[in-house]
Amino acid sequence: MTKIYYKITSQNHDQCILTNSQEVVLYSKIDEDYNCIGSFWLLSKTCFSFLGNISDTDDLEEKKWREKVNEFLKSNKILYHYYYSSKGDFDFWEVPFEAERNKYGVKPSSIEIWYPSKYIDQMVIKNTIYVFSKKFLELEEVEIINFLGVAIMD
Repeated sequence: MTKIYYKITSQNHDQCILTNSQEVVLYSKIDEDYNCIGSFWLLSKTCFSFLGNISDTDDLEEKKWREKVNEFLKSNKILYHYYYSSKGDFDFWEVPFEAERNKYGVKPSSIEIWYPSKYIDQMVIKNTIYVFSKKFLELEEVEIINFLGVAIMD
């Protein structure tokens, strides 16, 4: 079983405060060194409560995004949203693992995971780390440990 250490952006996570979004950063540990192996933004349905009517915009990309969000809000499925750098960008970057490539063959620079819950709590974070680990890191069995060394209990 592979140990995955995680760190999130909220300072209140260990106090079980519910949030709408979290940045989750994952690490492996070799000897005493922690190595970043991936990260993602985790968003709940509440994050998209601001969404206006699709007809409020003429921008085709914005309409596609809003349609994707509306599909997510009506479903009980996890959805993924990818952001890509352009190959000519001075700060070009791709994730260090295999992920959905765009039409130019570029891997995402960041990933959002849209989780079908109203809020994000410890269980949502744990479930999402399992899903991410299997889908992107190709790890079937993982032990999830927060960066402070406290394991999430089943």
